[in-house]
Amino acid sequence: MLTGEKQIAIFDILVTAYKNGSPIVKTSDAMAGSESFSPSTAFRKEQWATIKGVYLDLAPGVKRGAWMLLV
Repeated sequence: MLTGEKQIAIFDILVTAYKNGSPIVKTSDAMAGSESFSPSTAFRKEQWATIKGVYLDLAPGVKRGAWMLLV
């Protein structure tokens, strides 16, 4: 369950990128307009554990800096 504008905005950006055919989104773009520096900081620890690797994750071959929606 997403709560708050930051969390919804992150997923909105990832869904839009996926629909536009460019599923990989730079962290800075995903976090635009947010006070967070990474998607992980926009979620509570317990919440993040159920989201990362299930709904979104780092882009393949990337350790940091780009995220994608897992579809």
